[in-house]
Amino acid sequence: MQYDVVAEIGGKRFKQKNVNYYSAFRGKWIDVHISIIEPTKGDESTVAAFDKSLRYEDSRPTGTEEGGSPSRSDPVPDQEAFQLLRDGSLYYMKRDYKNSIGSYSKALELEKKKPTLDKVSFRVLIDNLGMAYGISGDLKQAKETFEYGITKDGEYPMFYYNLACTYAEMNDMEGAITQLKHAFQYRDNQNPGERMPDPTRDDSFQRFMTNERFTSALREIMNKSM
Repeated sequence: MQYDVVAEIGGKRFKQKNVNYYSAFRGKWIDVHISIIEPTKGDESTVAAFDKSLRYEDSRPTGTEEGGSPSRSDPVPDQEAFQLLRDGSLYYMKRDYKNSIGSYSKALELEKKKPTLDKVSFRVLIDNLGMAYGISGDLKQAKETFEYGITKDGEYPMFYYNLACTYAEMNDMEGAITQLKHAFQYRDNQNPGERMPDPTRDDSFQRFMTNERFTSALREIMNKSM
């Protein structure tokens, strides 16, 4: 998962690129967060190289699990959604949205039948799947994905924010305003390390930035959240 924010350090504003890696290995959840101030093209190459270098190493003796019990050669069934989430994220980071949708959507179907993902993992799944649909031009599926996420985690602000972006891409200004209100209402419920994006700088909302109704509503929303 990657996203850009505007950070303020010592009174100066900088563009900050954030890259999060989420995965699971033998029942452990792994979270790697990279933050880059004023990123350059060279930084993108560094991140890409880091992505390729990621691997898991198990130092335990062959044939044992924690506690010395025999290991299982077959995958743990409850880890299937994690693996699909990981695969989808690897495709997503490479901007291969078609394949990321394939893996993410399978993970979501498993979650609907039998939830196994923790809260952060589920949020990443919905966010990235919805955005992959949106970037690919399938706004209907993007909307349905974020709406489903809201039914399961109704106080997570990024589901509403990304749904607002989807409405904006559909040219539905009122829908975008409504969802932005919800997003900023719950802004304190973000994942560790996340920051609420600035909608005034978001490409999705630029079409409305000359509309007094939208800019007035946006000022009111953002002022209330301060």
